[in-house]
Amino acid sequence: MKHSSLLICILSLALSACTSHKLNQNKYITEEHIRKVPEAELANRNTSYKAYKDAIKPGATRENFEDFVAEGILLTRANCLNTLHDIVYSNKNNRWVKDQFLIGTVLASGLMAINGASASSFEKLALGTSFLVSSSELYNNYYLLGPDAEGVISLVEKALNVQQKYALNAPSDSFTKAAQLILDYSYVCSSSKIDELVKDSLRVAKIKSPTSESYNIILLDSLREVLKVGSLTEKQLSAIYYVIEVGTTVAEGNNEVKRVLGEVLTALKGEPDKFNSAQRLFLNLPNTVKDTLNESVTYWREEKLKQEVEAFFNKKKNDISNLSLSDIKGIHGDAPQNIDDRKWAAAQTEFRNLSYELIKFIEDDKFDKVKFKHLNLSRADQGSNIVSIENN
Repeated sequence: MKHSSLLICILSLALSACTSHKLNQNKYITEEHIRKVPEAELANRNTSYKAYKDAIKPGATRENFEDFVAEGILLTRANCLNTLHDIVYSNKNNRWVKDQFLIGTVLASGLMAINGASASSFEKLALGTSFLVSSSELYNNYYLLGPDAEGVISLVEKALNVQQKYALNAPSDSFTKAAQLILDYSYVCSSSKIDELVKDSLRVAKIKSPTSESYNIILLDSLREVLKVGSLTEKQLSAIYYVIEVGTTVAEGNNEVKRVLGEVLTALKGEPDKFNSAQRLFLNLPNTVKDTLNESVTYWREEKLKQEVEAFFNKKKNDISNLSLSDIKGIHGDAPQNIDDRKWAAAQTEFRNLSYELIKFIEDDKFDKVKFKHLNLSRADQGSNIVSIENN
């Protein structure tokens, strides 16, 4: 008898948390409202409000009907969402009580064992526990909107917002039309409509594939924000990296950098904060991206060497009027037929005084082959690498 009393006590404690909630979605637009029942008769039911009273008066205006719709919608929304949030609270409270019950069951089993309870008593306790836990799960799933109640409420809120926008923009030039708008709005919060919304949302869910974005786009967007410029090209991105990597002193002598960057170079040189912010962007890049950007630096260095070759050619052109740029390639050899030997020898002597890097650049026949290549930067993953539901 003692064991049965203990079991009944535990069951009663847990079941007391399971209180049903009715969705009174139409609390503020009932049959009585539609029949224009006087406010006095509705007062005791807590379903009457000022806008309704004004809307049923003889000579009610369109403004009264619009107020009736607006206030009816607001009160219905509050009633709907308060009820749903109360259900979520009860859901969590019910889960807590269920866990408490399971703890109590373990305690009861121990006490029964100490007191020498029979096998049949343990069987009753086990059956009672199974019943209670199963009942709790059924309650959660059928009365508490299921385990994902918060997501369901969010879906209902979105539906209420859309229906509210429709209702407030629809014509309310009669009591009947106004009442219909509130009635339609109230049904959004009905159990059947909530079930329909959930099923529809699952049916039309858009599966989003994993996405990634090229560091070209990421860096261009970031640099535009840092440098406060309207637009940047891929070539300008590479030039900015070159300026930051080799320093503005070297870059100042590069006519191609100045041509490509224009005012951006001025901003980098004249505003240390912008320079430092851009530098931090490049410092935090993956090594694979840095390696590709470093390869692009070769273009700017070769462009600078090309300018030096052109400067050397222009200088010698003053002494040798019929000298062509292609003649520079063979400057180690004999003088071309149309060039004086003495002038050619002087040009060769001056050539030998050039930097080793420039001499090798000319000897390798690169100065007329310098070309900017597309920056094939790697891609950065955006979020998860697993498919997900696309947000609307």
